[in-house]
Amino acid sequence: MKYGYARVSTEDQNPALQLAALKRAACQQALKDERTGATTNRPALLRCLKALQDDDTLIVPLRITKL
Repeated sequence: MKYGYARVSTEDQNPALQLAALKRAACQQALKDERTGATTNRPALLRCLKALQDDDTLIVPLRITKL
């Protein structure tokens, strides 16, 4: 199974581009977190990692916004 994970750091940001990329990648399940970068609490990521099995794939779309 293909899982996807998207994250934005503020509620003002829109995860739509990341979710669209996960849809194009044919992810059967996409999870997202909307959390500040100051916290490591990522409940959706933890749920995703717990669900992963040996033959599963985790896709995380990356977008470089800061160098």
